[in-house]
Amino acid sequence: MLDLSVRLRDYQQQDPMRASDELRNAISRSLSLLQHSQVKSQALGLGDSAPEAQLVELDGAPVSLSSLYSRGPLILSFYRGGWCPYCVLELKAWQETLARQPGKVNFVALSPETPAFAQQTRDEHQLGFRILVDSKGQAAEGFGLIWQIDDEMRALMEKWHIDLTQRNCSAEFSLPLPAVYVLDKTGRIQYAFIEEDYTQRAEPAEVLSAYYHFVEPE
Repeated sequence: MLDLSVRLRDYQQQDPMRASDELRNAISRSLSLLQHSQVKSQALGLGDSAPEAQLVELDGAPVSLSSLYSRGPLILSFYRGGWCPYCVLELKAWQETLARQPGKVNFVALSPETPAFAQQTRDEHQLGFRILVDSKGQAAEGFGLIWQIDDEMRALMEKWHIDLTQRNCSAEFSLPLPAVYVLDKTGRIQYAFIEEDYTQRAEPAEVLSAYYHFVEPE
């Protein structure tokens, strides 16, 4: 199976939207603004404790973040939404990787989108793992991952009919940075991948290596 980084690079080379000068300029400016805002440097990282957050199952049932890792380590993956092809590639890579594991992996993908849109992503791509909704933005805010999209990028996204105020639970035109964390059963962060460039994602094999280090033998 191809590494996720190879799949992402291959897609980026043929991504029709990135062929647009208008888009390339907007991405460059948006990334520059994001780096200047230092969101990544202020996000929670290795050794920090995860914040408590109230999440929502796709059927609307509430679930606390702490309940997800209280019995063992957790892989928590923040993705931007089902509209993002790079997120979809990442989610599909996790689906394939998790299917090959000898036992159940405690993996949760966290979506800023409404339960309906998150369910649509799950169904369309036949994802068998758990997707939870960060309906109040508590998790993304608590981990320090939220950034407000600049006006130029917002205008382009709306031009492509990507209206985050309609797709996401929040009325803000904002997104979490793509990030993957491994939390031990106390909620301490034992692995962190946080990336401003949305075309770059954590390799599932690398994340699993950190995760299995904290799985207690049965």
